[in-house]
Order: sequence, then structure tokens, then C-alpha cells
Amino acid sequence: MTDKITVTSGWAARQYVQKLQPFRNNAIKGEGPKNASLWGEITGGLYVVYSYGRHWPLWANWRGVWFGNTDKYGPTTSKHYSQTHPHKGFVGLDVGSMRMLIQKGPVPEHLVMAAKLKLLPDDLIPMATAARIGK
Repeated sequence: MTDKITVTSGWAARQYVQKLQPFRNNAIKGEGPKNASLWGEITGGLYVVYSYGRHWPLWANWRGVWFGNTDKYGPTTSKHYSQTHPHKGFVGLDVGSMRMLIQKGPVPEHLVMAAKLKLLPDDLIPMATAARIGK
């Protein structure tokens, strides 16, 4: 992560999330860049939004497909979740599955879930179909 990152309020962060642009808030009690408590970054081919630390991913975007953490943590993290919601359909995953997604990329089950929700771009549908039938 570089020092050239947009600093914004939590409420203004959604515009950066929707554009998949790195950002950080101006709070100083987190584990993010410059101690931010809310930030978005590009890592391992995904755009990821975190609350307070890399242990709590809120959102991840892989090739246009949004994945969202469905586990709850606390009031401020819930506020971060609302502030950064991309306002797009998403595949809901628990925090452990979100962490695995960030570490290893989507597994076939994630693609099948996205296909069922009609969230996959056309070029990824064959990949989900192959995953569903076990090819």
C-alpha cells in the first residue's frame, strides 16, 4: 500500500468502494494504513474493504462480483458496513469464508452461489457451470 491513498469520512467512502478505489478513513484507532479503522485496498486480484483490521473484511470484489461479510461484530463495524455497502447484489459469506476468499480467491462454491444469484458476468458463467457439475 502506498501513501497516495484518498482520505475520506466513513459516510463518503461508498463512492470509492463503488469505483473499486483505495481509500482510508481519518480515524486513528485501527490496524489499517496510517492506523485507519476503515479502508479499501487492492490485494491479490481483489478489491477488499476492511473494518479495524484485516481480520474483519466487510466487502470483496472479484472480477465484478461482490462478496459481503454476513457476520456481525459491533456497532462501529456495523456502521462501517452500512457506509461502504456497494448497493449491488452480493454473495453473502461468513467471516471465515471471506478470509479464505481473500487468501485463495473464489472457490467453486462461491461461483455457483454467484451464478444462482445472477451476479456473474457472462464470461464467468462457463466457469461456474463447470464447478457446479464437478468438471
